[in-house]
Amino acid sequence: MAKLTLKRSTGLGDLSEGWKNVTINSAKRGKYDNNGTKYVDITFEEYDEKIKLRAHQKFVKATNEEFCVLNIFRYAGAGFVESDGNVVDIDDDPKHLIGSKLQVYFFKNAKGYTDISDNVCVAEPMKNVAEEWTEEDIKELKDSQTFRINKYITEYVKPNMVTSSNDSGPPTGNDDWD
Repeated sequence: MAKLTLKRSTGLGDLSEGWKNVTINSAKRGKYDNNGTKYVDITFEEYDEKIKLRAHQKFVKATNEEFCVLNIFRYAGAGFVESDGNVVDIDDDPKHLIGSKLQVYFFKNAKGYTDISDNVCVAEPMKNVAEEWTEEDIKELKDSQTFRINKYITEYVKPNMVTSSNDSGPPTGNDDWD
């Protein structure tokens, strides 16, 4: 005889498409084995722990400067050490993100599941050692990020949308069960 402990869920949270204000509950680094790509998994107080934002490191080719993960720190106002006005030193230990607020964008991926874009936005007006964010600044950033997200969805997600679970064939890639 075996025992099974049943987990009672209070719900996953609001998974509808669009911008959501969230508070970071946990942030953990990870690394893929195949090519060493690093990422940070972020969960939110308002959502079940299964709902997460995975932000992969992305680099500017000309300068080799990482921007995706560091923009999350920037827009959360987390980990700032010092600034000379143009360059900011950020302690990128994920623990600095915990308790910070962000706006994140939920959308449906090509398989119809909910994803969270790594193009995030400042949640509320703030000032740190490098910059100040007003309501107007936040609106401009959010509009810019919305444009980027919609471009990504239009170019990459929608062309690959699965219209029916019956016509998509067997699962492929990393989604196969062992």
